[in-house]
Amino acid sequence: MESDRRALHRLMPFSYLVLALLFGAAPTIFHAVSSRLHAAILTLCLAVGIAGSIASFAPYPWTDLVGVGAAIAGGMLLGRVLPARFRAMAVLLLVLGALDSVQVLAAGSDATKPAWQYYTMVVVATPWHQSEIGAADLLLIVATAEHFRRRGAPLAVMLTPGFVGLAAADAVTYWYQAGLPLVPFLFTGFVVTEAVVRRFSLVEDSVRMQTDGIGSKELGKVRHTQDP
Repeated sequence: MESDRRALHRLMPFSYLVLALLFGAAPTIFHAVSSRLHAAILTLCLAVGIAGSIASFAPYPWTDLVGVGAAIAGGMLLGRVLPARFRAMAVLLLVLGALDSVQVLAAGSDATKPAWQYYTMVVVATPWHQSEIGAADLLLIVATAEHFRRRGAPLAVMLTPGFVGLAAADAVTYWYQAGLPLVPFLFTGFVVTEAVVRRFSLVEDSVRMQTDGIGSKELGKVRHTQDP
């Protein structure tokens, strides 16, 4: 019975790690999209989610489109708004990690989910298992990837924070079968990635403004991004 449970559990993290890679690669695909368009997409997703929640109407898998759209658009915006410095992103993840931990501990487990909750997560349903991940968690994966892209990091570095974070979370849930906050693990993945980046000098330590949709005044400006 124990071996069956663990074998079934292995199917769930696979989808998580695939999502980590897909959303970590999002900035390479959407970096040319303007911030205004990302803001419009995020606003539309929020409006649809609010309307569906009020009407108690949450048709799966269409709710996933709302979560995916909000995660990508919101993550791209967050990655651009924050200074491309380690300290800024690390402090944000640390604070959000603490809030996420409090929220998970306070929420407990509830088999019945209200309609609004389906708009805040991405559900991956397979014949063997159903796994869920918060859209906000995917948003942070996109944001950390965009953070490193702006610093001139290669794709492998962009993919690392989310992949390491979710892999660490899965290593814990393999033995501790309960809901865990993911943001603290994403913080860990971000710190580990930064340590590797600094050890092997994998980034250019400059903010790339071109095609970021920030505005023509910033084009050509290059800012030093290392903390003093």
